[in-house]
Amino acid sequence: MKKAFIAGTLQFVGFSLCSRLLEEGVCVDGISNDYEDELEQRVAEEKLMMIGRNALFQSVESVPKEKEHDLIFCCIQDPADKESRIHENLLKECASLSLTHKIPLVLISSMEVYGENQLVIDKNTVPAPTTINGAAHLKQEQTLKKLFNQSGLLKIIRFPGLYGPWQPKSGSIHKRIVASLTGGSPVQDEREERRDLLYIEDAVNALIELSKLETFTGDTVHLSSGKENQWREAAMLLNEKKESGIACKVSEDIKYTVRSSVSLKEGLSAQTEWIRQNLYIFQSL
Repeated sequence: MKKAFIAGTLQFVGFSLCSRLLEEGVCVDGISNDYEDELEQRVAEEKLMMIGRNALFQSVESVPKEKEHDLIFCCIQDPADKESRIHENLLKECASLSLTHKIPLVLISSMEVYGENQLVIDKNTVPAPTTINGAAHLKQEQTLKKLFNQSGLLKIIRFPGLYGPWQPKSGSIHKRIVASLTGGSPVQDEREERRDLLYIEDAVNALIELSKLETFTGDTVHLSSGKENQWREAAMLLNEKKESGIACKVSEDIKYTVRSSVSLKEGLSAQTEWIRQNLYIFQSL
C-alpha cells in the first residue's frame, strides 16, 4: 500500500489508523467529520495539528475522482459512538470512487449492530441493534452492500469496545479515568458495547493486516481479543466494584483474533498517563 484515503480521519479509529499508516510511510489523504460539540472540535484540532505536520498527510475537502489510492477506509462512525454520524453522501462518493477504479473499500463497523441480548453470533445471525450507534452502523453497512452488490471490493470489519489514548470523551473508561484524576463524581454506567474490549493500537494493527489481504470477498469480519471478561477485568483495574461486561460467543469462521501488544493493565495505564498529560484539552472549555 503506497497511498490510502480515509473518510473520518479525526475519529478515534480514523486518527489511530492515519497515524499508523504515516508511521509505515504510507501517504494518506483524509476528510474529517464536522463537529458541532465544542470539545470534540477542540480535540479534532489537536489531532489535526499532530498529523498535519507530516508531509505524507493531506487534508482534503472532497473525495477525489481519479485513481490515486490503493485503499479506501470509511471511519465516519466510530465503533462506540453515542450518536449517529452518518454522512450518506460521503459514503456514496467513497463507494463511487471504489467501484469506478476498482479500489478496495474497508468499512469500520461495530458489534453494536447486534442487540444487547444477541449473545451467540454466527454468519446467519440477523443484526437487531438496540442503540443509536448500532443502528447507524447497520445503516452504513446496508447502504454500501446495496451499492457494491457482488463486486468483491467491500470488506466490513466490526469492532468490539475500544480503549486507549484519544478515546472519545463519551467513553466510560475515559470518563472514569478523568474522574479519578480530577476528583470528579463517579461515572454512572452507560449503554456501551461490552461484549469484548481491545486496545486501540492493537485493533488498528489488525485492521491494517486485514486490509492488506489480496482478495476482498465481501465478508464481514469480527475483531476479537480471544479472551473472556475483558470489561469485567477493566472495571476491577479501575477500582469499580460493580461487575460489567457481557458474555458473548462469536463463531470462529467470522472472527479475527487480534494480537495483543499490551496487557489490559498496561493499556489502561497508558491511557491514564496520556490523559494525565493532556488534561488541558478537556479542562480548557
